[in-house]
Amino acid sequence: MNSIRLHSALPAPRRALCRAAFLAAAIVAVSGCSTVKGWFDMDKSGAKAASKPLELVDFVPSATVARMWTADAGAGDQRLGLAQSPTIADGRVYAAAADDTIRAFDLQTGAKAWEYR
Repeated sequence: MNSIRLHSALPAPRRALCRAAFLAAAIVAVSGCSTVKGWFDMDKSGAKAASKPLELVDFVPSATVARMWTADAGAGDQRLGLAQSPTIADGRVYAAAADDTIRAFDLQTGAKAWEYR
């Protein structure tokens, strides 16, 4: 009578190599997880060991905020869900309005670069 291998189509050494490779990949993947690191941060009672907070230090702010420019970007419409914020990219500020207009402004000067309807 022919013997049938039901457990795998791979020979035993190849199966062992595949298992070892899978296990190694799993260990590498899990080693970067912060949850695994947290498993070993407990004291003898099982409570998590917390570090003491740093002492607050008084400081004087060195930066101020000032409006550089303003521009008319069109009207939004809260009822239509057109309450999106302007987007900044590549030195330009892009804004869309409820009247199907998109405008681009120079980020430094506020000058209108273009308008599309």
